[in-house]
Amino acid sequence: MLGIIAAIGLAMAGGDDRPEAAAVDLQPAASFSGQIVLGTREQVLLAGSYGLSDREAGEAVTTGTLFDIGSLTKQVTAAGVLRLVQDGQVSLDETLSVFFQDIPPEFAERSVHEVLTHFAGLPQYSGEDYDLLDRDGFDEWLMQAASSEAEAGRFHYSNPGYSILARIIEMRSGQDFEAYLHEALFEPAGIEAMGYTGLPSEVPEAVGYYGGEAMGRPREQAWLPDGPSWNLRGNGGLLASAETLYHWVVALTGGSVLDAEHTVMLFQPHVVRDAERARSYGYGWNVDTSGSTVRINHSGGNMVFVAFAEWWPESDCFFTITSNAYDESGFSELVADVRAVLADYPQCAGG
Repeated sequence: MLGIIAAIGLAMAGGDDRPEAAAVDLQPAASFSGQIVLGTREQVLLAGSYGLSDREAGEAVTTGTLFDIGSLTKQVTAAGVLRLVQDGQVSLDETLSVFFQDIPPEFAERSVHEVLTHFAGLPQYSGEDYDLLDRDGFDEWLMQAASSEAEAGRFHYSNPGYSILARIIEMRSGQDFEAYLHEALFEPAGIEAMGYTGLPSEVPEAVGYYGGEAMGRPREQAWLPDGPSWNLRGNGGLLASAETLYHWVVALTGGSVLDAEHTVMLFQPHVVRDAERARSYGYGWNVDTSGSTVRINHSGGNMVFVAFAEWWPESDCFFTITSNAYDESGFSELVADVRAVLADYPQCAGG
């Protein structure tokens, strides 16, 4: 753990003795449609756009095309919670009973920290992504939520756990969840084209595809007037391009969003997720120590859109991927290929 924290500290400190950018080339499979960005803290080495964002219209993916980034939304929500912790508005030790008075007893004493780390024993889902559920409806669901097959005290991935955190952000900030993200996180990071509804009107949005069938654009699905259903809000569904996501992760890891103490807390391996594969979980991020270097990453997807972001804190290198046509085996191969290309860059060697 100390090695990881030290590496994060070095990344935040930065430095100017970096090699010049090398020519980087990457050729994903012809079937891939999406975006790939890779580079260092100082420079983007590659920002590639591939395939079509709308097959019927023949519209190509551009660097600015928006994609649903799925569960990568969780690390944004986690950063929002830690910003409130930093500002003294939330304590990680506070229990859910402080925020939700009628919550079932099995969840009442679970802490904010346990929810952030998926250790609260909460159910995996509160409902389908596009079944419309507003704030009041979500709160009512929580008051009646049944204990999952998991027990508190061990890792069990929970999507509604992060929707609970989004509600806590609203309660303590006094703002709409997305409004808080923009004011407290995105603006300090210099991020504009990332969000649910608060996005520049001229930015294109990709059509999603499942097995070759067009599934529509994310905001063409069933959404509430102010954003997606609370089955999704806070745990998924944010829209961004791979380039915006890249710049967000660079800003987040570099101390532009949180102070040094709370930045480290985001990426610290708080709990074991998969001991056999040497994977732990921070706050909204996986910490992978299975290889020769630490990899901090997270994926997101809904079987249509898929996204991935990874940071190598020891060499301070990054990459992000978005796609509007999920292919499980193909996407895994692409992640491996991007890692190999990035590791060829002198500064990132060994990743």
